[in-house]
Amino acid sequence: MTDEEFMAQRRADTAFMAERRAQQPAVAEPWQPMEQTGSMSDFSTGTGTPNPEKWAARIPVDVGLGMLTGGGLGALSTARGLSPRLAQLMAYAGEALTAPKSFLQAGLGGAIEGGVTEAVRPDATLGSVAMHTGVGAGAAGVGDKLLRPLTGGVRVNPRAQNLLDEGANLTTGGRLGPRWRAAEDKMTSVPLLGDSIIGAKNVEKDSFNRLLVDDALGAIGNKLPDDIPVGHEAIYHADQAISKRYEDVLDNMTVTKDKQFYDEIDHLKSMSRSLPKKERKAFIDTLDEAFDPDISGGSDLLLGQTYKDVFRRVRDKSKQFLGSTDGFQQDLGAALHETALSLKDLGIRQNPIQAPRLLATDKAFAKMETVRTAAEKVGAEDNIVSAAQYLNSVVKNADGKTYSRGQAFNQGLAQDAKHIMAQKIPDSGTAGRLAMTALLGGGGAVAAATNPAATAMAVAPALVGAAAYTQPGQRLVNNLMFENADNAMRNAYGPLRGILSSSTATEALRGDTP
Repeated sequence: MTDEEFMAQRRADTAFMAERRAQQPAVAEPWQPMEQTGSMSDFSTGTGTPNPEKWAARIPVDVGLGMLTGGGLGALSTARGLSPRLAQLMAYAGEALTAPKSFLQAGLGGAIEGGVTEAVRPDATLGSVAMHTGVGAGAAGVGDKLLRPLTGGVRVNPRAQNLLDEGANLTTGGRLGPRWRAAEDKMTSVPLLGDSIIGAKNVEKDSFNRLLVDDALGAIGNKLPDDIPVGHEAIYHADQAISKRYEDVLDNMTVTKDKQFYDEIDHLKSMSRSLPKKERKAFIDTLDEAFDPDISGGSDLLLGQTYKDVFRRVRDKSKQFLGSTDGFQQDLGAALHETALSLKDLGIRQNPIQAPRLLATDKAFAKMETVRTAAEKVGAEDNIVSAAQYLNSVVKNADGKTYSRGQAFNQGLAQDAKHIMAQKIPDSGTAGRLAMTALLGGGGAVAAATNPAATAMAVAPALVGAAAYTQPGQRLVNNLMFENADNAMRNAYGPLRGILSSSTATEALRGDTP
């Protein structure tokens, strides 16, 4: 065969093979990505750029399937005939899909979600199920860990939480703690925003005063009606309610002066000898007046009304002298206070049925006395007390030992309120106020005077902040921010941190495949 014939034959063979290949289905080379295999090529549109539009739409379906699987496992775990161990494992797996409590449990839920959603696909293989199970487990564990702080909410300051539990309506800054409260105080000078913050703080102060009265009345099973404003009207209402309860309790008590009572009175008379002549005489005269035979009919028996009158006389005299600035008269008041306690103990000993009611009423009276003392101070406008004024009243109405031991009435509440609610910067904190004003838009006032666009830019932050500090705004902000808030949307989303993370990762792995 000549060279020309050989080359002609080669050309003919090449043409024949090309025609054969054109008639056969295309076969991918080993290094080329194959379609619909769940490989990494599915991440892109063919140009190397991610295309999340298709797989993102499938995430809700995966989450729903995972939740159904979790619910089914939880339901099956209660079926009869299952071994306790198997039932426990099924319940744990169901919880892993619906409300995981740990990193490992979230990972398990993600593994189940990734494996199940891959297994139901018509083109699934053992390898693809294993791969999606692993990816789902890792993504769910990491996602649950990273998203937990966001979906779980910001932690409320512990001392602020104590006040919230008692019924205080704290501002956002108050809930976060003293440092944030200081920033909030500085922002009171910002136009528009400042007025809104001051309004929110007034609501907070009113709620604090209401909880103090409610706390006192709660000892006798009462509460301040919503239509009675805080301040002098609330104090008057509480005093009337407590006085009426005293009337009801003491009217139903009958006591007989017994040996223990006489011994205690003799002991107090003996102690009074250390008082100056004037104070000692006042002490004896008070006792003689209180226990005048004409009042009791010359008998040791004190009926309800008589017992109540005697107790009131001694108690009122003790308060009168205890409030004196003279040291000897204060000693006289202390002696009469001990006499009143002896009278009360006498009634409690001999009236066990009424004793709990009397003790509860005494507790309400003592708590209300602390509120009243604070409300009488200069600066308590309309008898509405501040946290600092209330703490000072707690200190005044407690003896040194009781307060130093932390056992004074409402001492913990008063100290928490002072820590959280007290003004954090002085009124002269000019530098901080000016800086905050400039930061939030107040610094644009000059530019705003000549430029409408600057006006919008300057006012917008303050308007947003002002809206956030209205009562509806505060409810919305606090519900969204804090972990203990009643927020249905976040509470529903929170447990799904893991399963959302796993479904996002596994659908991204599948890419554009149907």
